[in-house]
Amino acid sequence: MTKLLNRDDIIKAKDIRVEKVDMEPYGWGGYVYVRGMTGLERGQFEYDMQAVRGPIREENQKRFRAKILVNCVVDAEVDGQKMFREQDVDALSEKSAGALDYLVAVAQELSGYRHSDVEDLIKNLPKGQNEGSTTD
Repeated sequence: MTKLLNRDDIIKAKDIRVEKVDMEPYGWGGYVYVRGMTGLERGQFEYDMQAVRGPIREENQKRFRAKILVNCVVDAEVDGQKMFREQDVDALSEKSAGALDYLVAVAQELSGYRHSDVEDLIKNLPKGQNEGSTTD
């Protein structure tokens, strides 16, 4: 180890990793940049995935991959802006499952997700409306 970090060192650190990902094998005709989520983005993503608002829970599960990619696909390697918006989730969800899985694996690694984190997130999604109940 080289030095004890101080507050400014940590705040100023460029710690969000970005990776260039070749999508030629999936027929996309080029590459994209995938970056890791910030702590705030990951927290919001996890909150959104667990939200229970009627049928929203099931829709969140179906769109899990696309929702990660909305946060992680950027238009440039340095200081890239998000390429997709929330309204793109349905269109992204229609892309090849293999291509999505490939990109999501990169995004999850860059965001610090372990396989067990993702399993727990999906497993612990709250159940929707109780059977027989007339309210959420």
